[in-house]
Amino acid sequence: MHPDDLAVFPEHLQKFETAKDGEIFEFEYRMRHKNGEYRWFFSRDTVFARTPEGKPKQLLGAATDISDRKQAEAELRQQKEILQTIFDHIPVMISLYDTSGQMQLANREMEKVLGWSSPEIKNGNLIAECYPDPVYRQQVLEFMLNPTGKWQDFKTRTHSGEIIDT
Repeated sequence: MHPDDLAVFPEHLQKFETAKDGEIFEFEYRMRHKNGEYRWFFSRDTVFARTPEGKPKQLLGAATDISDRKQAEAELRQQKEILQTIFDHIPVMISLYDTSGQMQLANREMEKVLGWSSPEIKNGNLIAECYPDPVYRQQVLEFMLNPTGKWQDFKTRTHSGEIIDT
Protein backbone atom coordinates (compact mmCIF):
# COMPACT_ATOMS: atom_id res chain seq x y z
CA MET A 1 0.00 0.00 0.00
CA HIS A 2 1.19 3.52 -0.76
CA PRO A 3 2.71 5.09 2.41
CA ASP A 4 0.24 8.04 2.33
CA ASP A 5 -2.72 5.67 2.16
CA LEU A 6 -1.25 3.33 4.74
CA ALA A 7 -1.10 6.28 7.14
CA VAL A 8 -4.90 6.81 6.94
CA PHE A 9 -5.84 3.11 6.69
CA PRO A 10 -6.21 2.73 10.50
CA GLU A 11 -8.88 5.47 10.39
CA HIS A 12 -10.76 3.41 7.80
CA LEU A 13 -10.54 0.30 9.97
CA GLN A 14 -11.64 2.24 13.06
CA LYS A 15 -15.01 2.93 11.42
CA PHE A 16 -15.90 -0.75 11.70
CA GLU A 17 -15.72 -0.69 15.52
CA THR A 18 -19.01 1.24 15.71
CA ALA A 19 -20.47 0.19 12.36
CA LYS A 20 -24.07 -0.93 12.15
CA ASP A 21 -24.71 -4.31 10.57
CA GLY A 22 -24.76 -3.93 6.80
CA GLU A 23 -23.13 -0.50 6.88
CA ILE A 24 -20.74 -0.09 3.96
CA PHE A 25 -17.59 2.02 4.01
CA GLU A 26 -15.73 3.17 0.92
CA PHE A 27 -12.00 3.68 0.65
CA GLU A 28 -9.71 4.78 -2.19
CA TYR A 29 -6.10 3.73 -1.96
CA ARG A 30 -3.04 2.84 -3.99
CA MET A 31 -1.29 -0.52 -4.11
CA ARG A 32 2.04 -1.28 -5.70
CA HIS A 33 1.71 -3.42 -8.81
CA LYS A 34 4.30 -6.14 -9.48
CA ASN A 35 5.78 -3.85 -12.17
CA GLY A 36 6.53 -1.28 -9.42
CA GLU A 37 3.92 1.34 -10.29
CA TYR A 38 1.11 2.25 -7.94
CA ARG A 39 -2.43 1.47 -9.06
CA TRP A 40 -5.56 3.13 -7.60
CA PHE A 41 -8.31 1.00 -6.05
CA PHE A 42 -11.79 1.73 -4.76
CA SER A 43 -13.13 -0.66 -2.14
CA ARG A 44 -16.48 -1.06 -0.45
CA ASP A 45 -16.21 -2.89 2.86
CA THR A 46 -18.52 -4.09 5.61
CA VAL A 47 -18.31 -6.16 8.78
CA PHE A 48 -18.85 -9.79 7.85
CA ALA A 49 -18.59 -11.43 11.26
CA ARG A 50 -18.34 -10.26 14.87
CA THR A 51 -16.95 -11.74 18.06
CA PRO A 52 -19.41 -12.68 20.82
CA GLU A 53 -18.58 -9.29 22.36
CA GLY A 54 -19.72 -7.53 19.17
CA LYS A 55 -16.29 -6.51 17.92
CA PRO A 56 -15.53 -6.91 14.22
CA LYS A 57 -13.97 -10.29 13.54
CA GLN A 58 -14.01 -10.39 9.74
CA LEU A 59 -14.47 -7.76 7.08
CA LEU A 60 -15.83 -8.38 3.62
CA GLY A 61 -14.90 -6.08 0.80
CA ALA A 62 -14.69 -5.75 -2.92
CA ALA A 63 -12.11 -3.60 -4.66
CA THR A 64 -12.02 -2.29 -8.20
CA ASP A 65 -9.02 -0.91 -10.05
CA ILE A 66 -9.83 2.75 -10.81
CA SER A 67 -6.42 3.77 -12.09
CA ASP A 68 -7.74 4.70 -15.54
CA ARG A 69 -10.44 6.91 -14.00
CA LYS A 70 -7.91 8.60 -11.70
CA GLN A 71 -5.62 9.24 -14.68
CA ALA A 72 -8.51 10.73 -16.68
CA GLU A 73 -9.49 12.94 -13.72
CA ALA A 74 -5.90 14.18 -13.40
CA GLU A 75 -5.73 14.95 -17.12
CA LEU A 76 -9.05 16.83 -17.00
CA ARG A 77 -7.87 18.80 -13.97
CA GLN A 78 -4.66 19.70 -15.78
CA GLN A 79 -6.54 20.75 -18.93
CA LYS A 80 -8.88 22.92 -16.87
CA GLU A 81 -5.91 24.57 -15.13
CA ILE A 82 -4.26 25.27 -18.50
CA LEU A 83 -7.49 26.68 -19.92
CA GLN A 84 -8.00 28.84 -16.81
CA THR A 85 -4.41 30.14 -17.09
CA ILE A 86 -4.99 31.10 -20.71
CA PHE A 87 -8.34 32.70 -19.83
CA ASP A 88 -6.81 34.66 -16.97
CA HIS A 89 -4.17 36.27 -19.15
CA ILE A 90 -6.39 37.44 -22.02
CA PRO A 91 -7.24 41.14 -21.57
CA VAL A 92 -10.93 40.74 -22.46
CA MET A 93 -13.81 39.29 -20.45
CA ILE A 94 -14.27 35.60 -21.16
CA SER A 95 -16.78 33.26 -19.60
CA LEU A 96 -18.14 29.81 -20.30
CA TYR A 97 -21.75 28.90 -19.48
CA ASP A 98 -23.58 25.60 -19.59
CA THR A 99 -26.91 25.22 -21.38
CA SER A 100 -28.86 26.17 -18.23
CA GLY A 101 -27.06 29.52 -18.08
CA GLN A 102 -24.84 28.54 -15.13
CA MET A 103 -21.31 29.90 -15.42
CA GLN A 104 -18.61 27.27 -15.51
CA LEU A 105 -15.51 29.44 -16.07
CA ALA A 106 -14.72 33.15 -15.82
CA ASN A 107 -11.44 34.95 -16.27
CA ARG A 108 -9.78 37.60 -14.10
CA GLU A 109 -10.66 40.39 -16.52
CA MET A 110 -14.32 39.61 -15.95
CA GLU A 111 -13.81 39.90 -12.19
CA LYS A 112 -11.92 43.18 -12.67
CA VAL A 113 -14.45 44.79 -15.01
CA LEU A 114 -17.67 43.60 -13.34
CA GLY A 115 -16.44 43.81 -9.75
CA TRP A 116 -17.59 40.41 -8.48
CA SER A 117 -15.06 37.98 -7.03
CA SER A 118 -14.55 34.58 -8.63
CA PRO A 119 -16.53 32.75 -5.88
CA GLU A 120 -19.36 35.29 -6.19
CA ILE A 121 -19.41 34.81 -9.95
CA LYS A 122 -19.38 31.02 -9.79
CA ASN A 123 -21.81 30.63 -6.88
CA GLY A 124 -24.24 33.42 -7.67
CA ASN A 125 -26.58 34.18 -10.52
CA LEU A 126 -24.40 36.63 -12.41
CA ILE A 127 -26.79 36.78 -15.35
CA ALA A 128 -29.59 38.02 -13.09
CA GLU A 129 -27.22 40.48 -11.40
CA CYS A 130 -25.85 41.90 -14.65
CA TYR A 131 -29.19 41.93 -16.46
CA PRO A 132 -31.91 42.58 -13.85
CA ASP A 133 -34.65 43.22 -16.44
CA PRO A 134 -36.07 39.73 -17.22
CA VAL A 135 -36.94 40.56 -20.83
CA TYR A 136 -33.48 41.93 -21.57
CA ARG A 137 -31.91 39.04 -19.64
CA GLN A 138 -33.77 36.56 -21.85
CA GLN A 139 -32.40 38.30 -24.97
CA VAL A 140 -28.87 38.00 -23.55
CA LEU A 141 -29.37 34.31 -22.70
CA GLU A 142 -30.78 33.53 -26.14
CA PHE A 143 -27.76 35.19 -27.74
CA MET A 144 -25.37 33.26 -25.49
CA LEU A 145 -27.07 29.89 -25.93
CA ASN A 146 -27.43 30.17 -29.72
CA PRO A 147 -23.99 31.29 -30.86
CA THR A 148 -23.76 32.48 -34.44
CA GLY A 149 -20.21 33.81 -34.35
CA LYS A 150 -21.50 37.37 -34.54
CA TRP A 151 -20.74 40.04 -31.94
CA GLN A 152 -23.46 41.64 -29.88
CA ASP A 153 -23.21 44.65 -27.60
CA PHE A 154 -25.02 44.59 -24.26
CA LYS A 155 -25.66 47.05 -21.45
CA THR A 156 -24.26 45.26 -18.41
CA ARG A 157 -24.67 46.20 -14.76
CA THR A 158 -21.54 45.94 -12.61
CA HIS A 159 -21.35 45.03 -8.93
CA SER A 160 -21.35 48.73 -8.04
CA GLY A 161 -24.51 49.31 -10.13
CA GLU A 162 -22.78 51.12 -12.97
CA ILE A 163 -24.10 50.28 -16.47
CA ILE A 164 -21.32 49.58 -18.96
CA ASP A 165 -21.22 48.53 -22.62
CA THR A 166 -19.95 44.98 -23.09
